[in-house]
Amino acid sequence: MSRAKGAGLGHAPAIVALAAMTLALFMTTPTGGDFWWYDASRHAMNGVFLRDFLMEGGLLHPLRFAREYYQQYPAINIGFYPPFMYIA
Repeated sequence: MSRAKGAGLGHAPAIVALAAMTLALFMTTPTGGDFWWYDASRHAMNGVFLRDFLMEGGLLHPLRFAREYYQQYPAINIGFYPPFMYIA
Protein backbone atom coordinates (compact mmCIF):
# COMPACT_ATOMS: atom_id res chain seq x y z
CA MET A 1 0.00 0.00 0.00
CA SER A 2 1.40 3.37 -0.89
CA ARG A 3 2.21 5.89 1.81
CA ALA A 4 -0.38 8.47 0.57
CA LYS A 5 -3.17 5.90 0.46
CA GLY A 6 -2.30 4.61 3.93
CA ALA A 7 -2.36 8.11 5.41
CA GLY A 8 -5.86 8.71 4.06
CA LEU A 9 -7.19 5.54 5.70
CA GLY A 10 -5.80 6.66 9.04
CA HIS A 11 -8.45 9.37 9.22
CA ALA A 12 -11.34 7.06 8.30
CA PRO A 13 -12.46 6.30 11.90
CA ALA A 14 -12.58 10.02 12.76
CA ILE A 15 -14.52 10.82 9.59
CA VAL A 16 -16.99 8.01 10.23
CA ALA A 17 -17.46 9.13 13.87
CA LEU A 18 -18.02 12.74 12.82
CA ALA A 19 -20.51 11.69 10.14
CA ALA A 20 -22.37 9.50 12.64
CA MET A 21 -22.60 12.33 15.20
CA THR A 22 -23.80 14.76 12.54
CA LEU A 23 -26.45 12.31 11.35
CA ALA A 24 -27.58 11.65 14.94
CA LEU A 25 -27.90 15.38 15.61
CA PHE A 26 -29.84 15.94 12.40
CA MET A 27 -32.17 12.98 12.99
CA THR A 28 -33.05 14.05 16.56
CA THR A 29 -33.93 17.69 15.79
CA PRO A 30 -37.49 18.67 16.65
CA THR A 31 -39.42 19.19 13.42
CA GLY A 32 -42.98 19.33 14.74
CA GLY A 33 -42.98 23.10 15.27
CA ASP A 34 -42.56 26.09 13.03
CA PHE A 35 -38.78 26.25 13.46
CA TRP A 36 -36.30 23.39 13.18
CA TRP A 37 -33.35 24.77 15.10
CA TYR A 38 -33.39 26.09 18.65
CA ASP A 39 -32.29 29.59 17.66
CA ALA A 40 -34.32 29.94 14.46
CA SER A 41 -37.06 31.83 16.28
CA ARG A 42 -34.48 34.30 17.60
CA HIS A 43 -33.14 34.85 14.10
CA ALA A 44 -36.68 35.58 12.94
CA MET A 45 -37.32 37.98 15.83
CA ASN A 46 -34.05 39.80 15.18
CA GLY A 47 -35.09 40.31 11.58
CA VAL A 48 -38.46 41.63 12.71
CA PHE A 49 -36.72 43.94 15.16
CA LEU A 50 -34.55 45.41 12.41
CA ARG A 51 -37.59 45.89 10.19
CA ASP A 52 -39.49 47.63 12.98
CA PHE A 53 -36.42 49.67 13.91
CA LEU A 54 -36.18 51.06 10.40
CA MET A 55 -39.90 51.43 9.70
CA GLU A 56 -41.12 52.77 13.05
CA GLY A 57 -38.58 55.49 13.69
CA GLY A 58 -36.01 53.69 15.82
CA LEU A 59 -33.26 55.75 14.25
CA LEU A 60 -34.45 58.86 16.09
CA HIS A 61 -33.96 57.37 19.59
CA PRO A 62 -32.20 54.02 19.11
CA LEU A 63 -31.50 53.11 22.74
CA ARG A 64 -34.99 53.96 23.94
CA PHE A 65 -36.54 52.08 21.01
CA ALA A 66 -34.37 49.00 21.65
CA ARG A 67 -35.08 49.04 25.39
CA GLU A 68 -38.86 49.31 24.92
CA TYR A 69 -38.83 46.68 22.18
CA TYR A 70 -36.84 44.26 24.34
CA GLN A 71 -39.26 44.75 27.24
CA GLN A 72 -42.10 43.71 24.97
CA TYR A 73 -40.23 41.01 22.98
CA PRO A 74 -37.37 39.57 25.10
CA ALA A 75 -36.49 36.97 22.45
CA ILE A 76 -34.23 39.31 20.47
CA ASN A 77 -30.47 39.00 20.81
CA ILE A 78 -28.93 41.47 18.39
CA GLY A 79 -25.16 41.50 18.69
CA PHE A 80 -24.83 37.79 19.39
CA TYR A 81 -24.50 36.89 15.70
CA PRO A 82 -22.31 38.39 12.96
CA PRO A 83 -23.10 41.94 11.80
CA PHE A 84 -25.60 42.33 8.97
CA MET A 85 -26.71 38.69 9.21
CA TYR A 86 -30.39 39.65 9.39
CA ILE A 87 -30.26 42.05 6.47
CA ALA A 88 -29.03 39.34 4.07
